[in-house]
Formats: sequence, C-alpha cells, structure tokens
Amino acid sequence: MESLKQAVLRIKNENNYSLAMNGVLSLIIEDKMTPIALKKYFAQQAITFDDIKKESLSLVINYARICLVDDILTEEEMHNISMLKRFLHICEGDFYKYNYNDSVKELLSCQLHKMYKDNIIDKDEALMKTDLQQLFGLSYDEFLVIVNDVALDALDRGANILDLDTFM
Repeated sequence: MESLKQAVLRIKNENNYSLAMNGVLSLIIEDKMTPIALKKYFAQQAITFDDIKKESLSLVINYARICLVDDILTEEEMHNISMLKRFLHICEGDFYKYNYNDSVKELLSCQLHKMYKDNIIDKDEALMKTDLQQLFGLSYDEFLVIVNDVALDALDRGANILDLDTFM
C-alpha cells in the first residue's frame, strides 16, 4: 500500500487534476482509501463518480505507466490497480467507453513490443499478457487486436507463429 501512496503522490504532483480529483487522491495518500471516506468526501463536495470518471481512468493509466517502468507487473502492483479500480468504480470497458483506447493501446503496444522483441513469448510473458489485458478490462477481442499488431512485426522479423502466444 505504501508504494501505491507514493506513486499517487507523484502522479498528483506531476499532473493537473481538478480540485475534486485532488481530494480523492489525498484520501489515497492519507491512507483513507475506504468507501465510507469516499462517500463522505463526495457528499461534502456534492460530486459523483461520473464527475471524476475521466480523471480516475487517467490515474489508473498513469499508475500503470509507473508500474511498467521495470517491465514487470508484480502481484502487489496488480492488487493496487485492482483496489484503485474498485475504489473509483472503474468497470470493465470504461477505458474504451470514455475514449482512452489510444492511451491504453499506446501503453500496451510499448510493453508488448518489449516482450516480442526476441520473437518468443515464454510462460512468464504469457501470464503477463493476461495481467495486461485484465489491467484495462479489455475483452479478448480488444486485446487480441493490439497483440496481433505487435505479433505481426515479430512475424516480419522471422518469428515462428507457434512461439508468439497469439491467434491470428
């Protein structure tokens, strides 16, 4: 939880979020990440989840970028992302519904290019692909489109389709 608080503090300092969203970020940083605290804050500010939905999605994307700097998604990071999404009422499909598909595709493509660089997806990378799909609540088909764009590059470099953990 400490790493999440530190990352959220960094994100808060580096981005220009609204006053309402900054209050939500403060709850996380101050270890008050509970539904009761959030409900109380929303009542005080007369806001709803819809009022901060786009900024909430931006927060998750920014946190994912921080997590993926080392090209690894740890169990703790996945747990933190899950907690953030639950706390902020982010549902499957929200990233596409609120037009964050370009940001999601950019982040995932960058990570997938690193994984496909050697033209082989090993067992650990296959598991990470599942985590990446789950991270943004993408359907199988939505994720497959992004993966196959990257896998096609590997095939052009001479990769064997059987080594790429994808279906074309």
